[in-house]
Amino acid sequence: MPNTNAMMDATSPEIRSRWIAFMVLFWLAAGCSLFETRTAEPPGGDTAGIFLQPDRPEIVLDNLINAVKNLNTQNYLRNLDQGAFEFNPSLPALQSNPELWSDWGLDQEQLYFNNLRAAAENTTGHDLRLSEISIEVISVNQQQVVADYALTLIHNRANVGVPTNINGRFVLLLESGEDGLWRIVSWTDVGSGQSFSWSDLKSSFLVD
Repeated sequence: MPNTNAMMDATSPEIRSRWIAFMVLFWLAAGCSLFETRTAEPPGGDTAGIFLQPDRPEIVLDNLINAVKNLNTQNYLRNLDQGAFEFNPSLPALQSNPELWSDWGLDQEQLYFNNLRAAAENTTGHDLRLSEISIEVISVNQQQVVADYALTLIHNRANVGVPTNINGRFVLLLESGEDGLWRIVSWTDVGSGQSFSWSDLKSSFLVD
């Protein structure tokens, strides 16, 4: 095989320049796939969920519903005000374990939701339905939402007394921050008489 370098050394600078240009074009053609636009990958699977920018108070409710349906802890917590959130349990839940609720905050919300997600891993059919919704405008940046909730959560603790269908009523105080986004600053669970409430669900899944 002839020595390419020797051949290039024996040719004129003009021919040598043409040879180099030819080789560059050849390698670009051979490797053109490197410059093709890649198809975008789908977002993070079934844990990604949907979270809309809550620039209106009603979007907070949509995001809460979607977070429960997807059991997405991150999106669930994004609905709660990181600085001022407080949870007030139903009266029966408070009476049964007042110490549990005395320092309930975001850490407990994250822990219970993660445990719930782990107990329901690889399952579908979770749902949150809100009805009888009433909204009171308190100020420009504050609204109160009262609604009946119907939770459906498919988990592996039904055999220890934790139901998969839970009904009750809650009162949410929503506020918009300096960024113009709305969040839940206060969540009061009214429950439904003596039946199992969202408060009972939270306490049941606080321990994994």
